[in-house]
Amino acid sequence: MLEGFWNRWTARLRGNHHPAVLAAGGNGVDTAHASAALADAALHGVAVAEPRRWNWGRVSALWRREPEMTEEALQAADAPMVDGVEARVERLADRVDRLCDLLERHLTAQQSRTEEVLAAVQRLTREIAAVPAQAAAQTQQVEQLQALVAAHHSDTRQITALLAEVPAVLCENRDALDSLVAHARTHERKQIETIDRLTDLSTRQAKAAETVQSVGAKMDVVAAVGESHSAALAALLTETRTNDQEIKSAFDRQSRRMMVMGGFVIGMTAASAVFGAIHLYLKLMS
Repeated sequence: MLEGFWNRWTARLRGNHHPAVLAAGGNGVDTAHASAALADAALHGVAVAEPRRWNWGRVSALWRREPEMTEEALQAADAPMVDGVEARVERLADRVDRLCDLLERHLTAQQSRTEEVLAAVQRLTREIAAVPAQAAAQTQQVEQLQALVAAHHSDTRQITALLAEVPAVLCENRDALDSLVAHARTHERKQIETIDRLTDLSTRQAKAAETVQSVGAKMDVVAAVGESHSAALAALLTETRTNDQEIKSAFDRQSRRMMVMGGFVIGMTAASAVFGAIHLYLKLMS
């Protein structure tokens, strides 16, 4: 009896309310007899609802489901988030524009600095190309001055030999002695001038060699500055000023040294002339 009651109850839940189905379920008839009863009812034109299986989980979900929101409600709920996203997009666009402007200015400044560095490199290249010719000309002048110094040394030896004969010549002719002294003084001045010119040319040659070396170093530094960044150009200028100061100080020291040497030579020559005159005077008095 309980089985028949369960079959009829489940048939009602599935939507099969036909008496044949209920009878089949209530009398304990199997599913084949129920299907035959349904087919017989269909032949007689009786409307029979199709079997429908219930899903109790789905039914409970339908009871618990919240009401669906309309499109306007969804748009109204999403409006603050959309506005915030649009504001962030606008701020990002402004930042991108500012960054583009800053990058453009930086590229323009970097291009101008690069052009200045290239111009400086070209000037240094021209100066380096002109240095060998200047060095060759100065070397030729130094050789000429060395030849003049050698000639003056030979003249000095001759004058020394003549000075050895001065006492006898003084006894014979005082006028010849005066002319000889004048010639010796003239030769002394020429020798001093020659020594000064030789010193000047030697200093210039050394300065030219240092200039060639410093210009080569500057060329390397300028090339590195052009490849890396423009900050090294200031260091190169500082180094150039330092080298110029060192060269000037070295030139000043060399000039003072040569002046001291010239004064010493002049003093020695004057002393020898004075001693010779004193000796001659003493011999004449005796």
